Amino acid sequence: MLVIMMKELKIHFLNTIWSDAIILEYNNHYGFIDTGSKFYYPMIDKHLKDYNINSLEFIVVTHFHNDHYGNTSNILNNFPVKNLYIKEYHGLDGSTSSGTQSNEEYIKNDNWINLNAGDELNIEGVRISVLGPLKDYNSLNLNSLVLKIY
Repeated sequence: MLVIMMKELKIHFLNTIWSDAIILEYNNHYGFIDTGSKFYYPMIDKHLKDYNINSLEFIVVTHFHNDHYGNTSNILNNFPVKNLYIKEYHGLDGSTSSGTQSNEEYIKNDNWINLNAGDELNIEGVRISVLGPLKDYNSLNLNSLVLKIY
């Protein structure tokens, strides 16, 4: 685990091998960017409890590979989360990076807020600009959300 402090913004990087689960912390408000593979939920749950994180302002899922969205349902089931952000695109075909069927709950969900390039979020003083993708590349990785956080 790595924690970077920038003025009052803290960024927690939780290594989940193929990806990171990233927690943004600002003035006792928290949000996730990706949630890591479901196999790492015990580590993520422990980290949230160790830092006394009881609720989340948001989760942003950058793209639909299990190592990026895998703990989304675990977190939603165990912590109050105000908003869930994704990028809808043509590549949501129900397959994972290994070609196996992904869980349908991640393909269609009415609670998601769609993000597109040019969107801006201001969440409790943390600004997030969506820089990309600029078009549908018909690829899960190439359609990942690209974010600027400041």
